[in-house]
Amino acid sequence: LSRIWRDRGIKNNLDYHFIVGNVASGENYKKLAYWYNVKGIRLCIGGGSACTTTNSTGIYNNPINLLEECKAEGLPLQFQCLKIIDGAIKEPQDFCKSIAFGADCICLGNLIAACSDSPAQSVSKGGFKYKKYRGSASFEIQQLYKNEPKYIEGTYKLLEITETIEQLIKRFHDGLRSSMSYFNAKNIEEYRKNFNFIKI
Repeated sequence: LSRIWRDRGIKNNLDYHFIVGNVASGENYKKLAYWYNVKGIRLCIGGGSACTTTNSTGIYNNPINLLEECKAEGLPLQFQCLKIIDGAIKEPQDFCKSIAFGADCICLGNLIAACSDSPAQSVSKGGFKYKKYRGSASFEIQQLYKNEPKYIEGTYKLLEITETIEQLIKRFHDGLRSSMSYFNAKNIEEYRKNFNFIKI
C-alpha cells in the first residue's frame, strides 16, 4: 500500500483519507493506525453471515474482545482511528454493545441487503420474492470482477425481504436510545462511561 501511495504522489496529501482493513487483532489495528492518512480501520474477519473465512482458515476474534484489544493498545489521541465493526451484527443489541465498547461505526451487510428497497438483486422462488446476498470473497463476486476464482471464502444465499432501510435504521437507533436510557446516559461518552457488563 505504501508503494502505491508513493507512486501516485499522495502519501502526504491530506486530501486523501483511507479506510483500511480488515484486522482481527489490536496489534494490527495499532500498526495500521500509524500509516499516513488512515482515518478508519475495519475490525473483524470471518464474522459476516455469508463469510466462510473462519471455517476455512481458523481466523476470528470476537468483536467485543477485539475492541478491548484496540483500547488496550493505548494509542496517542492523534493516531486513534475510527473503529468500524464489520460482521457479527445481527440485532440492535449487537450494535449497542459495539458502541458501548468503543466502536465508531458498524457495517450492516445482509440486514440492509434484505430490505425491500436495497440495491440487492431481487429473486423469485416458489411464489415468494427474496434478495440475493453474496459474500465479498464468494465465487460469484470474484467472477464479477473478472478474477479467476482461487480460494473461496464466501457463499451466496437468498434472504427473506424484511423492512425498508429507513425502518431498519430507526429500529437500531431506537434500540441504542433505549439502551442509553438504562444507563442514564445522555450521550455516547456518558454511555461508554456508565456501561457495565459481566463476562461469562
